[in-house]
Amino acid sequence: MSDAARIEAGRNARQLVAGLLRIAVPLAIIVWLVWRARPEWGAMLERRLDWPWIAGGFGCSFVALCLSFYRWYLLVRCVGLPFGVWDAFRLGFLGYLLNFVSVGSVGGDLFKAVFIAREHPGRRTLAILTIVADRVVGIYGLLLLTSVVVSLLGDKLVTTELQVVRQVVWGVLIAATAGAVIALWPGFTNSPWWEWVASWPKVGALFGRLIEALRSYRRRLDILAVTAGMSTFGHLLNVTAFFMMARGLTPQAPGLDDHFLIVPLASVAGALPFTPAGLGTFEVAVELLYRIIPEQPTVPGVLVALVYRMITIGMATLGVLVYWISQRKKVLPTAGHSPPDTDRAAKAPGCQLISPDRVSLP
Repeated sequence: MSDAARIEAGRNARQLVAGLLRIAVPLAIIVWLVWRARPEWGAMLERRLDWPWIAGGFGCSFVALCLSFYRWYLLVRCVGLPFGVWDAFRLGFLGYLLNFVSVGSVGGDLFKAVFIAREHPGRRTLAILTIVADRVVGIYGLLLLTSVVVSLLGDKLVTTELQVVRQVVWGVLIAATAGAVIALWPGFTNSPWWEWVASWPKVGALFGRLIEALRSYRRRLDILAVTAGMSTFGHLLNVTAFFMMARGLTPQAPGLDDHFLIVPLASVAGALPFTPAGLGTFEVAVELLYRIIPEQPTVPGVLVALVYRMITIGMATLGVLVYWISQRKKVLPTAGHSPPDTDRAAKAPGCQLISPDRVSLP
């Protein structure tokens, strides 16, 4: 075996081990947490569950998921790509499902990027940038909600660590807002400096399309505001869903006000790109916050987190059905039918079609 082959084999082995550890470690943490809470599991199994509460939680979570897909649809259409609502749901469900087999909560976005790029040849960079924009809007909505609740319910943050978390969340929100204002400022996107950047070899076209996308979104600040509001409302629905599921498991669950702190903070931890779909990090964060925030902890947070996780996996399995149906009834245009859809996209109110052939910086 040559030296190059041995180096490549060693690199592949290390990547395999790292991937297995990213799955095995969070699973081991969850097993340990469940083992610790085994008396509560027995009590919960003996107790009669309140199914209407659990069903309501599933409904809230499902609506929040659908809102995220429609939010992406708006962001895609705003840059002029031919894209339907069904396409957003089709690829959205697929990406949500694949979150559970990839590293980090953004892993599904990588799969979505691959599929949407294949379905829009010639405009792949722009299609992928819409996924980035959707992720940014989603995280911004989470930061906005978290910042508000840690301010309104700050008296429940009794530990020094949680006080530090509140300051960090506010700092990140301020930095993100400042970055968005700069990125969408006309003087920034219209700077002649970008003409020079767009002429760079290899990476110039990428930066050129990025600026074109920013200009498209700047012309539709109303759409950005609507999508940010949809993101915040979706996270509110997830908080409500988590509370309703907890209430369905036990009447002694913490109140809704406690969950408005627990769920956003745990979601921030779960958004870190370490484990598949935040597996393990979200459950650990919920368990710790269930012990700190409620005045009288009555139920292990890991129990509620695992039930919530099973609900999300159930929704993810819908992605298999949705994508299978979509393969039989495709809505996206084929190569022979792209001109009509391109015309419709160009005529969409307030949206601009960006040429697949070149980057034009006015």
